[in-house]
This record gives sequence, structure tokens and C-alpha cells, in this order.
Amino acid sequence: MNIPDSWGALVRSIREVCPTAVLAGGALRDLDNARDVKDLDIFISAETEKEAMWALELLTAQFGPAIHYEPSELTYYPEDQNLEVLVFAEMLDHAIPVHLIFVRWDTTRIVDRFDYG
Repeated sequence: MNIPDSWGALVRSIREVCPTAVLAGGALRDLDNARDVKDLDIFISAETEKEAMWALELLTAQFGPAIHYEPSELTYYPEDQNLEVLVFAEMLDHAIPVHLIFVRWDTTRIVDRFDYG
């Protein structure tokens, strides 16, 4: 699957701050099935909420503002997966919404964790 250049550039830029960043979720499924993409989910590993918030500060300094949501506010992930989310933020000023999802686990194993929407 070939992702749009702009997505790849965004993920590469985010990886400069957060090397564990991985593009996953429904965007890939929708792209593969020639459907409209609603948002981009970028998963990032972090050990603590404090570490995730520090990384989010660095990212917003580079990419602009983001809206921070408490994991308990997330309604579209199963509740047991919300427990694994440390910080969830939506980056503003992008053509489509970009979600930064900081999780407690190794993002290199994301295929084992989610069904991509």
C-alpha cells in the first residue's frame, strides 16, 4: 500500500521527536479500500503520562496547537483499550484530523494489538 506523501512526511517529522510513532488505524483500512479517510491515528509509546505530556509539548511546539482529551472521554475505543491510552490529543491545523495516541505498550507490535478499525 502506498500512503500519501504528506502522511509519510508527517510521520517522519513526528518520529524526529517521538521515534516510536506509527501510523495505524482506520485511515490505512480506508485508503486500502478506496474510501474517504476521516482521520489519521498516530500511536506513540510512552512509559508514563508525564513522559507522554512532555512529548506532546514538544510536538505542539513544532506542529502547532492540539486539543488534549482524557482517555476516559474516548468513546470509540473499547474500554479496556482506553486503559492503555496515556494521552490522546488531536492536532489542529491539518487537512484532516491527526490523533496522537500515546500508549503504554511497544508500538512496533501494533499489528498484534488492533484490528485497524
